[in-house]
Amino acid sequence: MLDSFEQNNVPFTSFVERLAMTCIAQISDIHVRPKGELYQDLVDSNAMLARAIAALNAVRPAPDLVIVTGDLVDEGRPAEYAMVRELLAALTPPYIVMPGNHDNRDHLQEAFADHPWLPRSGPLHFARDVGTVRLIALDTSVPDEHHGDA
Repeated sequence: MLDSFEQNNVPFTSFVERLAMTCIAQISDIHVRPKGELYQDLVDSNAMLARAIAALNAVRPAPDLVIVTGDLVDEGRPAEYAMVRELLAALTPPYIVMPGNHDNRDHLQEAFADHPWLPRSGPLHFARDVGTVRLIALDTSVPDEHHGDA
């Protein structure tokens, strides 16, 4: 009987098969802060994100898409979203963002207004086709609260 590692790591039958696959990477809870501020006065979450971006940029073959799920920022402030944009500009693969409970929908929508798949108001639900995969994102955040809603 195969253990779970063996079951989930079956080798590809051919190089052509690998080329036909869709590769999606996810980073989550990045809690970006304004330049020079530490997350909870302890951790340089911005530097950690920069290292994660460098690692994703080195993956070969490159991911078809990177999903950046919330919490994108810690306090939902515009300066934090400006820093997220600055840091994500270094990411080579395309990316999409999805809010978490620390995010502010309005400020996120303003910061990523050039991302046409994000709704302009209300919950940030969207669907996006990536290669052979349909990605469906549902925003269950509750504005001004630190919990989600089903």
